[in-house]
Amino acid sequence: QYHPESIVTVTGKRQLGNFLKLAKEFNEGKR
Repeated sequence: QYHPESIVTVTGKRQLGNFLKLAKEFNEGKR
């Protein structure tokens, strides 16, 4: 079965995780 909603959710969560990781590294680099 093909569920485009679940694919979008997984992709969105992955992008959000990458964004949070970058934000954390940026905040640590500013110190």
